[in-house]
Amino acid sequence: MNKVSLRGVIKSLDKESCREELLQIYLSDREDALKIVDQRTIDNISKFFSVIANPLRLKILLFLIQKPLPVCLLTNLLSVDQTLVSHHLRTLRECNLVRVEVRGRFRFYRYNEHEAPQEITFLLRNLLELE
Repeated sequence: MNKVSLRGVIKSLDKESCREELLQIYLSDREDALKIVDQRTIDNISKFFSVIANPLRLKILLFLIQKPLPVCLLTNLLSVDQTLVSHHLRTLRECNLVRVEVRGRFRFYRYNEHEAPQEITFLLRNLLELE
């Protein structure tokens, strides 16, 4: 991960008085640097939070992290229309948070632990323990 020089950024400020005061506040004897998170990571994190910002998708994830379920059971658990559940499952699949297994005539959806970042799995499991 890249770093940016805080000293360089402060020195590039327009007002001389601001520069000197900020240099005194933020910098000691050594050079302090801030990490730069790459844009791809920022995009992935943003996409994840926008996905779970929808309460229905979050509920679906919380059910699926516990056990694989078919759409018909999710529909009954959530008391919503099947097409709405399917729409949200498609969104979760596109983010690799959910995968599908075919068992007989049913399509079971399961939380995709192998693709989801460990931090997300940890967060979801901890949400379940709050109850």
